[in-house]
Amino acid sequence: MPAISKSPLAIVERAFAELAAANRTPVIDCWEVGIDIADRNLTAGEVVAMLRDRATGQSAHSQLWTETIRRAKADAQPWLLFAVAGSLPKLKWATQRALTLHGGEREDVESTVLVGFIEAVMCCDNTMPRLVRHLAEVAFQRARYGGRPETGGWEGSPADSGSKVRLLPFTSPAGHPDLLLARLVRDGAVTQLEADIIAATRFDGMHPRLVADLLGISLAECHQQRKCGERAIVDVLRSAA
Repeated sequence: MPAISKSPLAIVERAFAELAAANRTPVIDCWEVGIDIADRNLTAGEVVAMLRDRATGQSAHSQLWTETIRRAKADAQPWLLFAVAGSLPKLKWATQRALTLHGGEREDVESTVLVGFIEAVMCCDNTMPRLVRHLAEVAFQRARYGGRPETGGWEGSPADSGSKVRLLPFTSPAGHPDLLLARLVRDGAVTQLEADIIAATRFDGMHPRLVADLLGISLAECHQQRKCGERAIVDVLRSAA
């Protein structure tokens, strides 16, 4: 009898397959929630198939992802399982990228990718542009820079400088620079977008091109927003001196 894989992603795949096989009743009314598929009730299996396949149209695909993540954040199960199952091809790709770049045990990297994806789901703006790409990229970055307990970081990562890759969009302060940014946003000195970009590029060491892609803006706009935010911060600090 062949051994059952203990791969975290394989476990998720089996769990979803069992759920889909046992439950063939519709779980979402696309017309009711405004997804551009006329008079279509989707079962769990159909939801995940559509999340994986953009052949039904980019608009419907994006709308279904937005609704799936909204439901996962409001009531994790079974919608969080649907979201992970719908992203399995991307999560496998993210795992392979991390392994190619930094090596490690596949099961460990898969676990880190999975954690990064779930964290991203729970704190993201489900209406943000390029939502699916954002979730997959955060999962990859979590695996690449999240570190392993026994080493403190992947080789070649910015972990040695103390930086961590946060989950964009910026959501909560985690240290003194973040507390300053959070106060500046709350006081209206800088915008949330400016804070996101400054935190990701200056504190976390992420390349502006990656940050721009994650936030759905151009590289030029990313640089411009960062410049405006940094000027505003300098002005605040000067006025407080």
